[in-house]
Amino acid sequence: MRRRTSQIFAFPEITPIVNIALVVLIIFMITVPAIREGIPVNTPSARHSETPEDVEREVVVSIRADGSLYVNLKEVSWRSLRDELALAYRGREGIPIVIKGAKTLKYKEILRIMEVCREVGAPGVHLVARKEE
Repeated sequence: MRRRTSQIFAFPEITPIVNIALVVLIIFMITVPAIREGIPVNTPSARHSETPEDVEREVVVSIRADGSLYVNLKEVSWRSLRDELALAYRGREGIPIVIKGAKTLKYKEILRIMEVCREVGAPGVHLVARKEE
């Protein structure tokens, strides 16, 4: 007498995996534009303003009208600016550092940031401006 064995095939449920993947995709689609814009700063406007080509590799120093200072998206103090900037610039040597300054800032504040950029080895800086319409 032969015993009949039934084979059980177990297939993973694909629907929950696809749902999770779609939710993660939507989260990235919402957050990436905010990250690319960086810290919102009311920059001055200029007629001939260009968009940088290699945004992902750039190091951005932002300073708002209230004096708050950021390296990329991290808030820093004037005391720690050099160290934080050197850390963010590591591995990106040779490209200029981008400075986003509020239009109401005094020129000497931008010069202070430019001096720190030189100290960490940046060959130059790019200044951000909104394009006039």
